[in-house]
Amino acid sequence: MKIKDMFEHDIDRNINGVIKVDQEDDGSVRQELNEYVVTDELRRHFKTLFDAYDRALDVPTDKVGVWISGSFGSGKSHFLKMLSYLFTNREAAGKTAIEYIAPRFEDDELADKAKRAAGVTTDAILFNMGIKSPLNKDGSAVARIFAKMYYESRGFYGADFKLARLERRIDDAGKTQEFRAAFEEINHSSWVDGREDYDFNSDDVIEALSRTGVMSKDEAERWYEKSESNDFSIDQLTDDIAKYTKRREQECGGLYRMIFMADEMSQFIASDTELMLNLQSIVEALGTKCGGRVWVMVTGQQAIDQITKVKGSDFSKIQDRFNTRLSLSSSCADEVIRRRILAKNQDANDLLKAEYQERSAVLNNLYSFKDAAADLIGYEGAEDFASTYPFADYQFKLIQKIMDELRNHGASGKNSSSAERSMLSGFQDSARCIEDKDQNALVPLWRFYNTISTSLEDYHRRVVLRAADAAQKGQGLEECDIPVLKLLFLILYVDKDMPANVENLITLMTDDVRTDRINVREQISQSLERLVRQNYVARNGETYKYLTDEEQEIAQQISRVQPDAAKITSKAAQIMFRQVFENAKVTVGKNVFDVEEYLDDTRFNSASGLALRVISGVDGTPIPSREDLLLNSSRGEAIVVLDSQQDYYDCLYQSACIEQYLNSRQADNRSEVVASILRGKQEERVALDKRAEDLMRQAVLHGTFYVYGSEYSPVKSASAKNMIEDCVRQLVSVTYNKLSLIDKNYDSDVQIKQILTAYTPAMNGQEPNAGAIEAVMRLLEARAAQHMQVTMAELLETYHAKPYGWAEIDIAAVVATLLAQKRARLLCAGQAIDLRDSKILDYLRKAAKARQAVVEARQQLSRAAISKARQAVEELSGNHTLPLEEDSLAEACRGELEKRHDSLASLLSVEYQRNPGYPGYKEVVHAKNLIEGLLQSGRDAVDLIMAIAGKEGELGDAAEDLEDIDEFFGSKAAVFDSACEIFKRMESERDYFEGDSETLDALSVIGGAVKQPSLSLQFQKLSEANLKVRTAYKELLDQKRIAMLNSVEERYGDIEAYAQNRGVALARIGETHSARKDEVHNATTLTALDAVPAKLDRAQTALYRMIDEAYEETNRPKPANTSVTVTTDHSGVTAPGLPNKPQSVPVPRRRVKSVSRSMVFRPLELSSQQQIDDYLEAARKELLRSLEGNDAIRLG
Repeated sequence: MKIKDMFEHDIDRNINGVIKVDQEDDGSVRQELNEYVVTDELRRHFKTLFDAYDRALDVPTDKVGVWISGSFGSGKSHFLKMLSYLFTNREAAGKTAIEYIAPRFEDDELADKAKRAAGVTTDAILFNMGIKSPLNKDGSAVARIFAKMYYESRGFYGADFKLARLERRIDDAGKTQEFRAAFEEINHSSWVDGREDYDFNSDDVIEALSRTGVMSKDEAERWYEKSESNDFSIDQLTDDIAKYTKRREQECGGLYRMIFMADEMSQFIASDTELMLNLQSIVEALGTKCGGRVWVMVTGQQAIDQITKVKGSDFSKIQDRFNTRLSLSSSCADEVIRRRILAKNQDANDLLKAEYQERSAVLNNLYSFKDAAADLIGYEGAEDFASTYPFADYQFKLIQKIMDELRNHGASGKNSSSAERSMLSGFQDSARCIEDKDQNALVPLWRFYNTISTSLEDYHRRVVLRAADAAQKGQGLEECDIPVLKLLFLILYVDKDMPANVENLITLMTDDVRTDRINVREQISQSLERLVRQNYVARNGETYKYLTDEEQEIAQQISRVQPDAAKITSKAAQIMFRQVFENAKVTVGKNVFDVEEYLDDTRFNSASGLALRVISGVDGTPIPSREDLLLNSSRGEAIVVLDSQQDYYDCLYQSACIEQYLNSRQADNRSEVVASILRGKQEERVALDKRAEDLMRQAVLHGTFYVYGSEYSPVKSASAKNMIEDCVRQLVSVTYNKLSLIDKNYDSDVQIKQILTAYTPAMNGQEPNAGAIEAVMRLLEARAAQHMQVTMAELLETYHAKPYGWAEIDIAAVVATLLAQKRARLLCAGQAIDLRDSKILDYLRKAAKARQAVVEARQQLSRAAISKARQAVEELSGNHTLPLEEDSLAEACRGELEKRHDSLASLLSVEYQRNPGYPGYKEVVHAKNLIEGLLQSGRDAVDLIMAIAGKEGELGDAAEDLEDIDEFFGSKAAVFDSACEIFKRMESERDYFEGDSETLDALSVIGGAVKQPSLSLQFQKLSEANLKVRTAYKELLDQKRIAMLNSVEERYGDIEAYAQNRGVALARIGETHSARKDEVHNATTLTALDAVPAKLDRAQTALYRMIDEAYEETNRPKPANTSVTVTTDHSGVTAPGLPNKPQSVPVPRRRVKSVSRSMVFRPLELSSQQQIDDYLEAARKELLRSLEGNDAIRLG
């Protein structure tokens, strides 16, 4: 059966594949209404819309917006136009739109609501935003288009708002026909035909306005003079519309509706926030002012919540106004195509189902894609095959995406749907091309190009036309190449869903159920080679890409580039040693080995170690023979020869060409198109590098390997890296043949620290790394025999190099074990480092410290040395339980020496500082210095014990001295302290013991001990002397204290009597009396008590003076007053006054001289009456002499 005979409807009938909003001829309308398919999805949308519209017929609303979204080809423009037919109940061929469509609703309630809406008088203003857009598209463009369409719907000239408002005024006056007739009579032409030139017919217009009474002549002239063409506002427009719709409702005597139906609104607004705000403003104003009489229905590829979200501003108002939102999916378009274009008659349906049952396996194999989107398939079953034939399921999805991407990439106009052919036309045109073929024929994807090309930009069509012309003329192309080129163009921008590899191209080119894919592969491969050679197509690994004119020009320029061979080699090395084998190290166990990397003869890195050479041939040198490879590898190399069947070189070459070309164009001026192409080339270069990497990995997997003079077969793996590592590990095992001596690897310094501080010998001789330990010990012993030092750095270098290859941390662990076993020791600057030293790990692990550290075999101590050291420390410390084992002994000796040293340091810093006169100072200093020297001999047990043994004699002497010192500070220091205190105190009191020979002898003993301190003093005798002096002195002090208390009482008795006699009470007497008694009680020396009489004299003198002053102040006479008072009587006569009372006269102050009694009555021993008489005479004369010139004297 021929394909054209399979369809229910004539496939060759004329179908308006593109729905044009201004296409209003009766035939087109009838066909649209007659063939409109109401799918399940559309039925739901009709119901949603008519429900909202029906409610608004009863209740006023401001939610008057309807937003219809859907991708290109989803049928949204057709749906909008169909709504315009339904709301206006358009007639075509004697039937109304409702009569055509309502039965297809299959829903009585929906049909009733649609009929009710159609019964309302309605003006539907249908227009395309892109077509009606003004030349000057500013932020008010949406409102201006609405104004223009509104005025035009009323028959006015909407392109000029000034003129439109004039026509509205004429119409409001009811004089439209009268004015037009007057103008035609005056101007001899139709007003409608010539009104756009009204500026040139001003006289005729003014005359017509005046004649019809619309305006006076003067008013009309003023109207002309005004510049109102740009005087436009949304308020003015919506007020006009509200007024008009209200009037129309009154004229209709019932409901009236006006509907603005704007197609392609979201494309028109695009990313312009001002336009979105403009739409929001006009819809909000219409909703508020018109109360549901005016609706706004728009279409767009984006849903309103998506477009407002993209704008980033607050568009909550417009979302609220567009409360009714309908979203059409592409599946809706698919269903329309199947029912309107591809619907089969019964015979064809039966035939195709039978064909599928017979050939389902073949069909499934035909439509198999590689790396394509999972939803791109052939057929789901027999029913699907019958409804889709001669197309396949994938074509519905893919063509939709192709059309969307062509629009997104600017291959066709974005704002004019009338400039494009719809999917409907695409499927019909493609089916027509094979309508005369039988049921074996299929439509290949490239057939859609012919439909799509009618809306393509010229530069795209030009490429295909030029290729077709070259094929006709045999200029490098053949006729069969052109469909392949068309196909590559179609899938140019959908490469993520449908990669342009050969497998997919075969499927997409399939045009017959009986297709032989092997033959098609050969044909397509040859076509691709010719297209690539002629720069119509570019190859990128396994995929191919259609090239535009600009891309072809750039591709030709790139093809002329001659890249530097060294750059290709460098790129290959980067891939091999940064992506494939990305780490220049190989791990064996826990040992990590550096790898020198070579690509052919070029060294890639600066590491020194094992040599890995990859033979690639990218530098142009021939691949060495097997014999040469065996010889070269015997020099200590691992060699990988890449499989020559993998064409990684071509990818590297193309990448280098592109990179060199792009670098040469970095600074030039370029258009956005060229810049985009160059960005694409950069992406292509990256993809080529990735492809080269994949191929080089395969080349490794299928390569040959050589190690140390032998061909090697690594363990099979899917990883190129693993195979190279296996090859290098084999090189490690041959190169480092003593690596196996390390049977335990270490991970951290914590483990080494544990060996040093908590080593435990292994049981049954299972010491980890025993072989390595013995190897290092043999080296240390050999160097010791040669009297040569070995640094830790030298050990690290020696055992890390061939043939050992030990990790540095493992070498440190081996040395740490020897140290812990006491078989070796670690020294720095000649001093052994204690295993507990916090820095010991630095000497074992850090390069700088390891160079300073010497490792040597440890010598053995003699029994004599151990015995001497032990005995010396026992004598010094008094500890007779010291251990016998040398390390334990050394540790115990160190502890005892440190304790003794600390005690001596304490004596010096505390006791001898408190009393430098203590005996034994030199002995303590000597012993402390001796011990310090021993402690500084090193932390090593051997060094310490040898040092102690060498100082055995000095330590013995020090022990004897320290025994006396310990005894002194144990009990004798207190006696000595007491003697020092007495000696110091009695220095000024010694004369008081005159005549007391026993006490004076005791003082001599104390003085001798203090002046010449010695540990051999007779401390018992000194203690007795201390007691004797203290007792004697106390007796004298007590006697003196009693005498002085008596003197105080006697003296103050005199003072109080004197005060009483003078009649004076003075508090100061009692205060000083108490103070003098306290001084006597508190005095601790005889000297202090001897000073009391003098203090009493001074106190008595001062108090007498104070008593006299108080007395005189009290008894001073008042002076006489001899002045006369003069008085005046009332008559004004002055009268002599009486003498005033006498006033007191100041009495001269008595001069009293204080004389010290000790100056008058000097201490003297008198033994006769004559001596007494002489003494008294001298006192009398002294008293008389003191009285001269004074009124009195006062003995103090």
